[in-house]
Amino acid sequence: MSTSIMIIDKGEDEEGNLTIAFKRDSSDAEENADVLVPKGELVTWNNRTNVPLTLKALNPDGEYITGEIRPGTGSEPSFQADVSLEYHCVSPDYPHVKITIPDS
Repeated sequence: MSTSIMIIDKGEDEEGNLTIAFKRDSSDAEENADVLVPKGELVTWNNRTNVPLTLKALNPDGEYITGEIRPGTGSEPSFQADVSLEYHCVSPDYPHVKITIPDS
């Protein structure tokens, strides 16, 4: 199985900087909601913005979880969810979202 998360362009803030939202790729998903996935599931992010983006873990800190995701493409390779983590884009660095793996 796999989980797809869209990165959505939310326009610009007051300073003209890109703002984004993360949304699980399903009709009933909420923007920037934490995502629950089974251990080992593959997660792919789909960049629906007009700029390249890179995702980085906040907890555990410092790990890049994707390479650059070009506009209109998905992350390559997919991320295998082996641990729960909080992540964000390198730029813009907000919002922060969690992938949570339930206890067995």
